[in-house]
Amino acid sequence: MKKIILLIVVLAVALLPLIGNKVIKATLDEKVKILTSNGVEVKASTQDASYLRTSMHYEFVVSDSHKYISYMNQYADQQIPSYVNMMLEGMHIGMDLSYSNILFNDSLEIDIYPLTLANKASLDLQKNDKEFYEYISNFLKIKGLLYHLNYDLSSESFDGYIKDIDEEYTFKDATDTKLIMKNMVFSGKGSLFHPSQIYSSLQKITMSSIGKKETLDLELENITSSATFRTKTTYSTKVNVENMKMKTKGLESSEVYLKDLNFVLSADTQSKKAKFNGASSFKELTFKTASSNISLFDFNYDVGLTDIDKDAFEELRDLLSKAKTDLSPELQNKISNAMFNIISKGFILNIKDISVDKISKDSLSASDAFSIKALLSIKPDTNALKNINTRPAEFLKNITLDALMKISKDFFKMMNKEVPVSMLAGGFAKEVGNDYVFDVKFKDSKLNVNGKAIK
Repeated sequence: MKKIILLIVVLAVALLPLIGNKVIKATLDEKVKILTSNGVEVKASTQDASYLRTSMHYEFVVSDSHKYISYMNQYADQQIPSYVNMMLEGMHIGMDLSYSNILFNDSLEIDIYPLTLANKASLDLQKNDKEFYEYISNFLKIKGLLYHLNYDLSSESFDGYIKDIDEEYTFKDATDTKLIMKNMVFSGKGSLFHPSQIYSSLQKITMSSIGKKETLDLELENITSSATFRTKTTYSTKVNVENMKMKTKGLESSEVYLKDLNFVLSADTQSKKAKFNGASSFKELTFKTASSNISLFDFNYDVGLTDIDKDAFEELRDLLSKAKTDLSPELQNKISNAMFNIISKGFILNIKDISVDKISKDSLSASDAFSIKALLSIKPDTNALKNINTRPAEFLKNITLDALMKISKDFFKMMNKEVPVSMLAGGFAKEVGNDYVFDVKFKDSKLNVNGKAIK
């Protein structure tokens, strides 16, 4: 009896690779079928299977880019622009994948890489610069642009990298170009077509173009990003760039330095009212030219938009997406009406902070700069469109504004030298220490600044 049980166990274990192979193969066949039903053809496929592992190779071609983009648009917040069709039509894409045949090992190793340019790009490049076309073609053939992915089917989690790039090319006019990209890695969760989470980091990307009369150098270091998606219109994204440098030389030479740039964008359309928030900041931005040297320190931007009618927003979003492929007057009129519809439902704009802590110009020492805070609300008004066009005074009754702006006296003097803005004070400015303060209120169609009515 023990021998029979042992034989059954051994047989079951021996069959696991065969069962596992069929499970994963069925999943892959299903994904390929989706692609072939949506504008992508399989030009070639091969398989190399052993007892414990299977390797496969596919070559796809985008045969109907319109159909493929229509399929991808269902996962995108905005419609993919029509010009992308030309960038994809006829492109050949290679994919190598391998997986274990063990049933409980659901990890896939995938390499994806373009093999050719799209049809139009290939024809244009061959016509205008055959040598560069051959260079790009050879670069793609050796998998110069490669996306490696490890994907677990069970947990729907993934990680991977984009192959490092270190390329240099000299054009016919002797312009020398370089592109370097190092250590691009990513991870995330969810379906590959519509992931729920994505995290990425890039150590460095450098681009340069050195010509006879003009040069350009651009370098970005330590770029990180994260994004979470609940739906197409409910998401949160964050991006950080540690350093950015750009230099140009020629008729007008300039230098730009940016340190610790942060960007955050979120949207939530789960409730009846939609809300959005955008925030950005940087530690330092310096812009140098032959005649000027300006630096901004500790910039901050934080703006929220709330109480937006979700149905009205969805209508406008769909119309704006269509505008990328449809420029007809009829669509433009629908967009205009949809915008008025949002206004008629009312909303709140909260400028939590727009500020620069310090600013310096040329040889002058850094001085205090400015800050702005504001809360704007618009009440619902079913006659908003009619009132705006025929009775604007009636519509103004729906608007309430409470804003506070502080401008340092040193920054005010600096601005006044460049563009006379003394009229800005106009007898309304309030001096508080080293600042000019403007406390602006608008309610019941009445505007006052620092308690003084403006008519």
